Amino acid sequence: MSFPFQLCLTGILVSGSFRETASLFQQLSSLVKAGVPLHQGLQHLAASQPPRLRKICREIADSLQHGRPLHQACRTHAHRLFSETQLLCLEAAEESGQLESMLQSLAAEAEQRHQLQQRLLTRLAYPVLLIHLAAVIPSIITLVQQSALHALLEILLWLAPFYLLALLLWLLTHHGRADRWLLRLPFLGNFLRCQGAARTCLTLLIMMRAGARMEKAWVVASHASGNLHMQRALLAQTPALERGESLSKLMRASGVFPESVTSLLAAGELSGSLDLSLNQCVALLSEDAKTSLDRLGLALPALAFAVAVLMILSRILLTLSPLLSLYQQMDSL
Repeated sequence: MSFPFQLCLTGILVSGSFRETASLFQQLSSLVKAGVPLHQGLQHLAASQPPRLRKICREIADSLQHGRPLHQACRTHAHRLFSETQLLCLEAAEESGQLESMLQSLAAEAEQRHQLQQRLLTRLAYPVLLIHLAAVIPSIITLVQQSALHALLEILLWLAPFYLLALLLWLLTHHGRADRWLLRLPFLGNFLRCQGAARTCLTLLIMMRAGARMEKAWVVASHASGNLHMQRALLAQTPALERGESLSKLMRASGVFPESVTSLLAAGELSGSLDLSLNQCVALLSEDAKTSLDRLGLALPALAFAVAVLMILSRILLTLSPLLSLYQQMDSL
């Protein structure tokens, strides 16, 4: 599913999911740092967690006590809480012995996603409310003149196209069918591209710090983009990576990253400070994504206002049309 739709649906259906994930990663990092066995620490932590997390903590602790590694325990009992990218990062960290730093990085990344989720939902709240008000307020006349059932049916009839459009978008983005098309939309397309590129760079940085092989880090980072078109473009460069091409050349050839980012990475490779360059790329791309989101936040209310005005004018014309017809008939007599 495309990244913004995943964020919005998670925010609506599973409130606080990313915040819970960030909290759990941070607490696991503290346990590892303190040298406490994870299965014992999770059993103690479970008592202070919300009911949903309490069950997950106890199930993960039981799996760890039976000898399973952390990533397998999380995959079995908390696959809805953790993404596939996070699980692969955990697996790489356990193999390299960098679990504490990985957990801290994943906690920070989950917290960033939570903040982005809140920004998206805030931007969408006003346009959605405006469209619903445009459908509900004119139906008060129907409620007074006829009945509550007629008014309800009228509201549903006017809102049905918007719900059908939302369902169509969900179906198209659920398996990435519309991801290429979404990248071409004004404001939203640039936001998706910048956010996907930032997540790719961040995952690469996390995996490299965990000591993962570059080939595996590249594959995991490609899946982290959240856009199927971008993922395929990045994975198409895997053979070139295996031949020893530099990251900057791979990113430039993929067509996913802006020239400023690939130039920054090339400079980091020449100076031997690739970690610092990747960190700077994440900051640059995240800032561009926020700018695009702010522009989208300005465009959506204006579009919703225009649609609401058209809806209300249509309702007024439909209400007055019998009177106009009657006037025409009387005039012809």
